[in-house]
Amino acid sequence: MTASLCEYKFINGGTCGKTFKEKVYGTSTYCILHVELPDRSDPKYNDIIYEKIAKVQEKAQKGNFNFEGAKVFEVNFSGKDDIKDLNFTNATIQGGARFDGATIQGSALFDGAKIQKIQGFIEIAWVFNRIIIPRVGEKPGDASFYGATIQGNALFEGATIQGFALFDGAKIQGNALFDGAEIQRDVCFDGAKIQREAWFNGAKILGEIFQCQSTEINGTFLFKDAKFKNMKAQEEACRKAKQTLEHLGRRDEADYHFYREMEAMRKQKKPDISFREAVRRWWRAKDGDSKGEDAGDNSGVSDSSAVKKYVLRYAEYLAEAPIQYVIGYWVKPLRVLEAFALFVVIFGALFWLTDAVQFTFETFLSNLWRISFLWLRDPATLFWRTIFWLTSGQLTADAFLCNLGLFWSNLGSSFLALFDPISSIREAQTQTNTLRGRLTLIAGFIGIFTWPVFIASLAKKYGR
Repeated sequence: MTASLCEYKFINGGTCGKTFKEKVYGTSTYCILHVELPDRSDPKYNDIIYEKIAKVQEKAQKGNFNFEGAKVFEVNFSGKDDIKDLNFTNATIQGGARFDGATIQGSALFDGAKIQKIQGFIEIAWVFNRIIIPRVGEKPGDASFYGATIQGNALFEGATIQGFALFDGAKIQGNALFDGAEIQRDVCFDGAKIQREAWFNGAKILGEIFQCQSTEINGTFLFKDAKFKNMKAQEEACRKAKQTLEHLGRRDEADYHFYREMEAMRKQKKPDISFREAVRRWWRAKDGDSKGEDAGDNSGVSDSSAVKKYVLRYAEYLAEAPIQYVIGYWVKPLRVLEAFALFVVIFGALFWLTDAVQFTFETFLSNLWRISFLWLRDPATLFWRTIFWLTSGQLTADAFLCNLGLFWSNLGSSFLALFDPISSIREAQTQTNTLRGRLTLIAGFIGIFTWPVFIASLAKKYGR
């Protein structure tokens, strides 16, 4: 009886059985390469792993490196120089894939592939083409191409790499595309040369390092919507992308990566410990000094200036927030206009409110302590009681309805206060005893800074 052929369907519509004449394994409808990797508890685990490894070696010896959709154990073709096309599209590789120093005469296709780490793996030794006793250990899920040469493209779109992505010294004569990929450890491209594009759009970089400062890229280097777990990695990657794009004259894309670089630098200023931990470290240092003990005792980390450092770093982190979210690091002029429009609405509402209830600055201050007390005691009713206390009982539904028509006129006043700040400040000097006067003064000062910032941002973005 003739054995059935593998029914695994390739992306191009063909099947493994018809294309490569691969027979099914056991009772499965797939060949040994496309059979799912078994559980460690499966009694046939060792047999299946051995046969998968043997099949990979057999295909490689025949010059066939098409492993689309295969489920295989660790792949190691380091040093091979006769690989025409390497295809691991939608494949699952347990224990990593190594191609250090290899020469791939076509493209390396890993779109949708899963390169997984494994615990308690079985390491196979080959002696005279025979499998000998395995050793148990641990194996990361790295994709390693140290010093490799890829004469086509390196495509890892939608791939998952649970270990490192190592391309140090690699030469890629086509594109290196990692759009939508997830790399759970560090990414290294030091000394690599990429002749065309290198894209990581929508990728997830979960490692602590992204080494690429010495990478040579002739095309664009993009991280549009990429997510980084470590802000230092984001800073390094986006800085290199910015430099590459500026060299190519791609100003808009360079500005995007400059913004993300500065965003990463700001987030690194946020303390990496909690305020409680800072106080603990300060207390340990103080307690150690009082007892005459060494500050580095076994009670934990101690630092007499921990609280001071925490406060200064957090203050610096917060101080840069307006530069990021309002000014947009000078490359987002529209964000300045959006902030201006928001200020117009806010001050328009405040002007309307002061006209509706005839606020005074003293009324506001005298009731401020009541708001604070209510917030701590009964936050659920904060909104309604705050309005009542702020107005000393003068605010009613009728008052709001009667003054609803004044809202638009006050919105115009707010716009003029921000648009013509000098006149607003002069007007406010005659009303310094009223809350409206104080608000007009604040709006004027905001307006003074808004327009120079907008003009500077506009000049930086479009004046080059």
